Amino acid sequence: MHSLASSRNHDHEETMSVLKSMLDGTNEDGVRPGISCFTSCMLSAMQSEAFEDVLKLAEKMKEVGVQPNATTFQGTLLANARLGDKIGIFSTIGNALDSDTPMDLNSLLLSAKYLIPSVVENGGTDIETMRLYLRKKVEDEPRIANEAMELSRSLKDCLREESRKPSKMKNEVMIQKLKNKHWRKAMKNALELSKVLQVGGI
Repeated sequence: MHSLASSRNHDHEETMSVLKSMLDGTNEDGVRPGISCFTSCMLSAMQSEAFEDVLKLAEKMKEVGVQPNATTFQGTLLANARLGDKIGIFSTIGNALDSDTPMDLNSLLLSAKYLIPSVVENGGTDIETMRLYLRKKVEDEPRIANEAMELSRSLKDCLREESRKPSKMKNEVMIQKLKNKHWRKAMKNALELSKVLQVGGI
């Protein structure tokens, strides 16, 4: 599936056809599609600019009980953005938070473009620069102080975990769980900040 979806001359319709056969059980080997299959299909759909298919894949994953990952979350987010569906963007982020979808730096940066665009435009995509911008804006916009500082603190926690090395106390699996926990908290804080920014801007 991955080879078919990522090949230079890939056929998106064929990729979707293979997935369909896996889902309805008509494929010869009887293999059921997991997250890697859906991720490959989303890659194929994005490459073909078949953004509606990306959204259909996200719905099918939910229907068959396949847990999304950071890549499928980002793909769904981009598809909504390319289709100009702002409600879909916020819904995708909200659903990801509700469903415990794993998140990482790229998830936060992509979401921030839509949730808090002024922060990204003025603070860049460097986390420390974004934190500096948030702290400066609190002085000018007291009404956003609570949400902005919560986001700044959670981003600091994310950076700490990203720089953490495995040790006797915390192995790689434990560290990855902590990273996911803190990036998810930062995403939630960014969503909360976006709500207070709906009236007025920074």
